[in-house]
Amino acid sequence: MEVKTMRTVFKVLAIAGVPATAYLAARGGRLKAERIMEKGNPDSRKEAAVQNIKAYGPAAVAGAATIASIVLCDYFGGKEIAAAGALAAGVAANKNRLKEQFEKYRGVVKEEDGEARDIDIMQKASKATYDGDGELEHEYLIYWLDKPIYFKSTHAKVIDGLNRINQELVDYSRGWGVVTMSDALKFLGKDDLCTTETDKAGWSYDLLNVECDCYWLDFFVFKAGESEWYKNKAIDPDVYIIDVPWSPWPDLQKELEEQHRIGTI
Repeated sequence: MEVKTMRTVFKVLAIAGVPATAYLAARGGRLKAERIMEKGNPDSRKEAAVQNIKAYGPAAVAGAATIASIVLCDYFGGKEIAAAGALAAGVAANKNRLKEQFEKYRGVVKEEDGEARDIDIMQKASKATYDGDGELEHEYLIYWLDKPIYFKSTHAKVIDGLNRINQELVDYSRGWGVVTMSDALKFLGKDDLCTTETDKAGWSYDLLNVECDCYWLDFFVFKAGESEWYKNKAIDPDVYIIDVPWSPWPDLQKELEEQHRIGTI
C-alpha cells in the first residue's frame, strides 16, 4: 500500500474516532453520575476506579484507536514505508476495536433517538468523501453567473482559494488587479471546471472601485438549507453555497474597454 493511501486510511480512522469518542465519553459521564446517585459516592479509590472503568471504558478504547490513527498518519508523512508492516497490523487491531465501539454508539442512537436518526447518520456517513490527504470534503455550489457550478472540496482549500482571489485583486505584489472566473476556479483547485465563459467573466479592482464603491470582495459561505432563497431552488440543504455581493462581469474585457472609452477608469 502506498504512503498516500495509508495516510488517508489512518486519517479517516482518526476523523471517525473523534465524534464516537466524544459521544461515548459524554454517555460515560452520565452513567457514572447515575451510579453515584443510586449508590452514593464510592468509599475507596479502588471502588472509584472500578466505577470509572465501567463508565469511561468504551470512550477510552475508542480514544486509543483515534490517537493511534493520528500518530500513525503523521508517522507515514515523513518516515520510510519499510517499517509499516507491524505498525499496520497494530492499526488494524485498533480499527476493529473502534468499529466495535461505533456499533455500540449506533445502538445508543437507536435506543435514545430512534431508528430514523440512525438511518440519517449512516446515510450522511456513506456520502462522505476525502481528498488525497484524508481531509473531509463537502459539496459546494457557485451561482455567480446564474449557472450552477458544483464541486467538492475541503473547507480549508475553499477559504484559501477565496483569499487568493482578493490577493490577486487588491495586493499588487501578488496580482495585477484583475481576476477572471477561471482564475478563481483554479485558485479553488478546480481547473477542470473552466470554460470559455469563465475565461471571459471576471472582476477588476478598478471596476469594483468606480461602479460598486467596493475595494475587496466579501464571500459568504453557508448551507443552502440556511437560506430562504436557496430553499426554494430545490437544492440539497447540506450543499455549501459560495455567494458574493458583486457577481463577475460576464465579459470583463469588453467592460474594461468601455469604461476606458468613456473615461471612468
